[in-house]
Amino acid sequence: MTKEESKIDIETKAAALRKKDLIVTINKRLPFVAVDKEADKGADEIFFAQGESAQELIDDVPTYVSAEDYILYFLDGAGQFDNV
Repeated sequence: MTKEESKIDIETKAAALRKKDLIVTINKRLPFVAVDKEADKGADEIFFAQGESAQELIDDVPTYVSAEDYILYFLDGAGQFDNV
């Protein structure tokens, strides 16, 4: 798969997940990554990582896509959103 094909795949999957009201919050300073449903923001997160785990996820983001898109794509591939 070319970089352009990968970018399209990631952005398409992320757009579909956003239609399910999923939002990503990234704080590179602490670091942490959280995924919530828009309507439930502040309630239990669907996904939360902090420290080294969050930093590894942030560091894995390819330069040709947004961090939010990649994190949604990656976590969906890992089965994190199977019940969403």
